[in-house]
Amino acid sequence: MSAEQSKAAAEEKKPAAAEGKPEKAPKKKKSQPTNCVQCNVRIRRKSWYYHNQKYFCGPNCSKAHLKKLADEKAKAATDAAAAAAPKEEAASEAPKAA
Repeated sequence: MSAEQSKAAAEEKKPAAAEGKPEKAPKKKKSQPTNCVQCNVRIRRKSWYYHNQKYFCGPNCSKAHLKKLADEKAKAATDAAAAAAPKEEAASEAPKAA
């Protein structure tokens, strides 16, 4: 019986060993960007321009995108300053009227 028990124990260990191995994750393919962030032109060639975690069709589009972002940031700052200015004027006018 000891021979039968050892065979049964060996059979039980085989599936456990197979289950214990971690499965290999499939390799991730390098993703090629499809369109330029600035001009939305399809990037067909093998090489592309990567700047600030974005893909562009060339360095000119990258520079144009940076300029566009700077203009938007400046406009947002002027809008915020303009929105804050009437509140300050109203606060300064209230003591004069009283």
